[in-house]
Amino acid sequence: MKKIINKLESIIYTKLIENGIYVEEDIFNYGFLVLTRYLIYISIMLPLLITFGLVKPVFVFCISYFILRNHVGGVHVANPLLCVLTTVSITILVPWIAANNIINSFRIICIMYTIIIFSIYIIKVADHPNKPLSSEEKNQHSKNAIVIILFEFLVFIFSYKNCSNLIFNEILFANLVCTLELYIFCIKKAKLRLFHTKV
Repeated sequence: MKKIINKLESIIYTKLIENGIYVEEDIFNYGFLVLTRYLIYISIMLPLLITFGLVKPVFVFCISYFILRNHVGGVHVANPLLCVLTTVSITILVPWIAANNIINSFRIICIMYTIIIFSIYIIKVADHPNKPLSSEEKNQHSKNAIVIILFEFLVFIFSYKNCSNLIFNEILFANLVCTLELYIFCIKKAKLRLFHTKV
């Protein structure tokens, strides 16, 4: 499978060059890798979503999760297969748990949103190990994330009695997963520092 993907990647890149479309090979390879991961992810996800009737919960969860994760980052897995499997697990199991465990307590929801906002304010972002962000970029991304969460929370407050609890529960769980990833990132970073200190 990997040989076929590599051959296809090489053919497409050669065709682009032949047709006068010049792209740096590193950038093309990375883009192609991301595209193939997304295609594998979608080909695994769609049949599972249709089979288990999770299209709506997963759709709402993924929109919220990927928008927020774009700003706060998250845990990165080096192995491509493990990366796809982890993403599939998160984007099926968490929406299913959220759909079957609706949180109706306004007080608990307010506490959770406070924890999420405070965590992002303190930790900022989990940047990619191969692409570290500057302090300014981290501040900007964390501000954007907090604005998004505050907007979601305000919409939730104004439509608390009238709107679908499922939608807000999926959004809340997406925010909680992103926050959990920030804490995992901090723990991994602390362990790495401890290891380098000992060495």
